[in-house]
Amino acid sequence: MISKIKLQLGKFTGISLMVLLLYIFSNEKLLAQLSEVCRSQPFIQNFTKEDYKGANQNWSITQDLNGILYFGNTYGLLEFNGADWQLHTHSEITYVRSVYADTDGKIYTGSFEEFGYWQRNPYGELYYTSLSKEFLNQEDISNISIWRILKIGKYLYLHSFSKIFVYDGKKIKIINSDNAILPIFEYNGKPFASILNSGLFSINEDLELVKEPVPDFISNMRILQIFKNNNDTSIVFTEKNGIYLKIGKAFIESDAPDNLLLKNYQINRVLKINNYLYAIGTIKNGVLLADHRGNIQSRLDKSNGLQNNTVLALWKDPNNNLWIGLDKGIDFTYITSPFYIIKDQTGKLGAVYCSVLHNGRIYLGTNHGVYYADWNRLINRKNTEFIAVPGLDEHVLSLNMIDDQLICGFNQGTYIIEDNHIIRLSDIGGGSILKHPYLNNIGYQGIYTGIGLYKKDKSGIWKFSKVLKETNDTKFIQIDHDGNLWASSSFKGIQMHQLNNSGDSIINTISFGKKDGFFSDYNINVFKLINRLVFTNGGSFYTYDYLTRKIVPFSWLNKQIGRYTSAHILYEADPSEFWFISRSSLSQFQYLYDSLVLKYEIKYNFLHASAVEYSENITKIDEHYYVIGLDDGFAILDYRKILGSLSESTLHTIRINSILCFNKAGSAQKVNISTTANLQIPFRQSNFLVNYSVPGTTQNRFTFYYRFSDLEPWSDLGNTNVLRYNNLRSGSYMLEIKAVEEVSGRSTTVLFPFSILPPWYFHWSAIIAYVIVLFSFGLLVRKIITIRLIRRQMKIHEKIRIENENRIIQINQDYLNMELKNKSKELVNYTILLDKRTELLNRLKSMLSRELDDPKVSPHLVKLKFIDFIDQNISNRNDWQIFKSHFDAANSEFLEKLKNMHDALSPSDLRFCAFLRMNLTSKEISSLLSISLRSVEVKRYRLRKKLNLEHDKNLIEYLMNL
Repeated sequence: MISKIKLQLGKFTGISLMVLLLYIFSNEKLLAQLSEVCRSQPFIQNFTKEDYKGANQNWSITQDLNGILYFGNTYGLLEFNGADWQLHTHSEITYVRSVYADTDGKIYTGSFEEFGYWQRNPYGELYYTSLSKEFLNQEDISNISIWRILKIGKYLYLHSFSKIFVYDGKKIKIINSDNAILPIFEYNGKPFASILNSGLFSINEDLELVKEPVPDFISNMRILQIFKNNNDTSIVFTEKNGIYLKIGKAFIESDAPDNLLLKNYQINRVLKINNYLYAIGTIKNGVLLADHRGNIQSRLDKSNGLQNNTVLALWKDPNNNLWIGLDKGIDFTYITSPFYIIKDQTGKLGAVYCSVLHNGRIYLGTNHGVYYADWNRLINRKNTEFIAVPGLDEHVLSLNMIDDQLICGFNQGTYIIEDNHIIRLSDIGGGSILKHPYLNNIGYQGIYTGIGLYKKDKSGIWKFSKVLKETNDTKFIQIDHDGNLWASSSFKGIQMHQLNNSGDSIINTISFGKKDGFFSDYNINVFKLINRLVFTNGGSFYTYDYLTRKIVPFSWLNKQIGRYTSAHILYEADPSEFWFISRSSLSQFQYLYDSLVLKYEIKYNFLHASAVEYSENITKIDEHYYVIGLDDGFAILDYRKILGSLSESTLHTIRINSILCFNKAGSAQKVNISTTANLQIPFRQSNFLVNYSVPGTTQNRFTFYYRFSDLEPWSDLGNTNVLRYNNLRSGSYMLEIKAVEEVSGRSTTVLFPFSILPPWYFHWSAIIAYVIVLFSFGLLVRKIITIRLIRRQMKIHEKIRIENENRIIQINQDYLNMELKNKSKELVNYTILLDKRTELLNRLKSMLSRELDDPKVSPHLVKLKFIDFIDQNISNRNDWQIFKSHFDAANSEFLEKLKNMHDALSPSDLRFCAFLRMNLTSKEISSLLSISLRSVEVKRYRLRKKLNLEHDKNLIEYLMNL
């Protein structure tokens, strides 16, 4: 309204003009007190020089095939990979005025007296190569700045105001002009440029300037860009003369009403968004979005989100989103975004707690009161006036429709809102009124002091009846299928109130809290999901078991929604659509075939905003639109654009920007990321730092996951674009990083195969060395063992030899001792026999002397007596028995053993054997036996026969061994 009045100021003069100005001033002051003028805008994200660590001014923008964006900045070349900014500088470069990304990966830049290209090395780093130093003399580029770089066909055109440099990859040709050359542009596949005071020129195949046949009034204009609309019509943008339509060879000024405004704006850049929409960057008026005839659809300027109104560069990404290089910063706007943001720039509107659509108006309940505005103007992005409802200028708790009545729960009461005035229902502040599902004339309200009861009168008007229950503040209320009223507070658990049949009295109350199964007594909220009670508390969902009369975890729901159990507010948009709201996000689920399916998720940080804690809210306005309350305004979600963006937009692929490997000391080594082969990394550098991103967009639109094998589960990285992993074991890996777009749920992955080499002590050469060492050690051990065995055997043999020798000596000694003993015994025996014989002889002598001396005895008688005595001693066996007893005592019963072995031996033979065992000589035996030597030999022979001895068997040895 104000802008239209200002356009008519030229019709008034003098007093009329002064009156009009006073009227406008007074009404604007009144309007500022009662209303807030807002305009919905596409979502705009600002990047300041503190963000990208460069200068304020950004002169040009380009994007490579990987989606990485490059900006010509006063300090150098700015790179944005979707997550990180990096400023590239070079000693030869001052201001970077122009930048162009070629399809071969080279990034061409132009600056003062210098142009060249940047290219990536295998580690992902950019390095610079000068073309001007290689192909030009210093005088060719002296005092020249390259303002625009454009590739058309096989030629690269580098524009300055006095020359155009044409580069074909091998050489550079210079196109000179006497007058200033405006920036070149492409039209019909050819390069064009306006030359000051000379007209419009094209460049032919011979790289010569050719003047185009255009009307004189066009020749004097500064043409910035020409776009083809269809086969016959093109749209011509001029710097200060607005828009013209080229139909055939004729140039006709656009009859769009907004073309008058464009003539007063200085256009600096023009970009075609699609066949029906153009972005126009101006020097003082921000960005205008106009249709193919010049009608302005919307504008972006400092008042609704841009950092600065001076536009130096424009770029459209593959998803038709707009990047804006400004005289102060860089801005990014989602032209195709499903969100429109209405920010509270002045602070009058406040934080939005609730919203509702009624009679074509959008009503907002804020901490400053209730405001309403025309809904159609708002969604059509027109300046929209939010008007405050008088009397409701404090904290609003709820807005809800009951029986076509708009009821407001206010800080100091409850009111019905009709148009722009209010009707008091109660002077007790409270929240939403819940209509009893089975009693149409009964309603309940959570109030600061408990629960309020409302009844509908006969005229259909809701009126406050009484305080049904005085207790703590009541935040959420629900009625179950048994007609019980459940009421929750922020700090005192939850209560189940049993009502009477009319629903206007409480019969019994049961309280539930931590002691009954909840996580805590705080913030127990109650909702209904598919006609079943649902409680949120402590990051989980609970329900009431009517059979056991207990609070139990709602296992089915917790399993269905997974990680979204952190939601503490549940909003039912319709019977099959539910929103689970947490402090960080809003998640839409559809109930289908007894299952909840995630359809859409909105994170507050994606909107670069937040909601009021524990009062987050979303309202379904109609089939297409939702309103999301924020702490400094609100957002409008156009659900149709979500469906359209999913089918039309391009999802850029995730990219690994760099990989660093670290050893234990922290020393870093860059990894070659340009190769697709399996990269081998030393074991000592098995600590990783991986930088990745989704170029062409902004980082907060994605959630990232990673794993090292498809057999592993995904690990959540959140919104961060850095993965650090330490102490990887040796082996082969396939690093997989996945980016999931938060708006659409689409995903893109990147794979990076690599191997961690075994540690040096497990390397094949080390293993061979180990084998050699082990083999040598084995041989050495074997040699040592062999030597030790030999020595041991020698010791054993020596010991055995010594033992044998000692044993032989001992045996010999024992034998000699035995022989000595036997000889001694034999000597004794022999002595005894000799003594016996001597005694016999002495007796014989004595008897002979006595008898011979006795004269009385006759000689004949003496003779007979002596003969008889001798015969008695010869035949007497006593001598033998005596000998035998002594011999047996000395020879261990030798004779008995010999008798047992050879029973044919006679006593005489035994006596003879005894003499032989005594080792007596034949002579000695013959003397003892009083026989001849011949007889002794005969006895020997006969004895051998009886003993059955072989011819070569020694008789005495045989007898000795018995």
